[in-house]
Amino acid sequence: MSRSRLASSLALLGLRIPGLALVAAPSPAAAALVPATICVNPAGGSPSGEFCHPTIQAAVNAARPGTLIRVMPAVYHERVVVAARKDGIQMVGDDRATTILDVPPAGEAAITVLSNDVQIRSLTIQHFGIAVSLQARRGIVQELTVLNGSASPGIAATGPDSAGHQVLSNDVQGDLALFGADTVARGNHVTAGNLLVNGARGQVLENLVERGGISVFNFELEPEVVRGNQVRGADTGIQAFVRNPVVENNEVRSAQTGLSIVCLIRADDDLDACRSGSISGNTVAFTVQHGIVISAPAPGLPVRRNRVMRTGRGLSVSGVGALVEDNRVSESGFGFQGRGYEAFGSAHALRRNVASRCTAGFFVNGNAVQLEQNQVLGSFGNGIMVEGSDGAIADVVLDGNSSLGNNAVGIAILHGARDTTVTGNTATSNGLLDFCDDGVGTMLSSNVFGTVGSCGLLR
Repeated sequence: MSRSRLASSLALLGLRIPGLALVAAPSPAAAALVPATICVNPAGGSPSGEFCHPTIQAAVNAARPGTLIRVMPAVYHERVVVAARKDGIQMVGDDRATTILDVPPAGEAAITVLSNDVQIRSLTIQHFGIAVSLQARRGIVQELTVLNGSASPGIAATGPDSAGHQVLSNDVQGDLALFGADTVARGNHVTAGNLLVNGARGQVLENLVERGGISVFNFELEPEVVRGNQVRGADTGIQAFVRNPVVENNEVRSAQTGLSIVCLIRADDDLDACRSGSISGNTVAFTVQHGIVISAPAPGLPVRRNRVMRTGRGLSVSGVGALVEDNRVSESGFGFQGRGYEAFGSAHALRRNVASRCTAGFFVNGNAVQLEQNQVLGSFGNGIMVEGSDGAIADVVLDGNSSLGNNAVGIAILHGARDTTVTGNTATSNGLLDFCDDGVGTMLSSNVFGTVGSCGLLR
């Protein structure tokens, strides 16, 4: 092969060998990938001497799709609208702290985006209303400081075409309200507001929310992910109303309720609405009401390795067939109904969970619930209770549990619970009795109980 032909072939691949005469010039297509850059500076030109537009809106008006708008440090008193057919514009502050958009309180949003793929980065926005309104698709809002003293969202993504947005590493005073499919909220710090995501396949990741909570709703019945967030001082720390919710490795402190989770179903026979979800690895502490409350209308929702401490009630599950495994609840339960674990509904499986120093350990008021290899230590009341509701509850299984050192009864079968199976359990060193049975047809085998008597003391 000749040197010129070799050079031509390498050039097609974007390669060059020293000594070969032919060097490929950038193709028109490659040149088109480099965005044009224009600047904004009310004081005049840029430090390099180029012309700058006096306002952000003037620069947006002049920009072609894909233009990079560099906004110089200054205080800008204007509203900005990125009109349709300005796709791919990037609006970037030169310095986040000193590039300030200060908008009068009345009227529309400080920045309204009507084009797709627009990026807004590194600005401070002061506005008594919505700071950024995304009304198209695939917007990126990153590293903004939003100072918003009103009840309006700081950043909002709305409209019939809203989808695919990324809201990343912003410091927002006020709400984040993001509607549309495939939206990601990651690494934001939200104060005095809530973080709301409503849309299929949304992701809420690694945010810090103070004096507000996180809510994910999806009535299109597609899963959403809430993972690695911290919430402080909310009414409800994290609410999820979706099909197959994934709520993992979050931390909620000082709320009324920690986690409130509901699996949504398409129809009564939708048996796959919960089994691909996961409520796992969360930490909830210092809540007035529930630590974690879950409604699972379809079977198979995994609830695993959560930690709940010092809450009004610990972990409560209702519905059908939740898998509650390897959780730990401690120092939870205020008042007569304060319990570490509650199981309502039917066919739940509670395995290898621990309740320590709670008002009461486990409370079962559901049919065919299984308690296997759980531990109750040092409750102020009863360890494990099966509430029969005057014969309405049946077929509960207690297998291999231990209930030790509680102030009242270790294991109690109450109020006519029918056909309870009690096998291989240990209950010793409890204050009133280790075991009592007011059920009907209770089946006992291979248990270790110290003291046994009537449950009449509990009435």
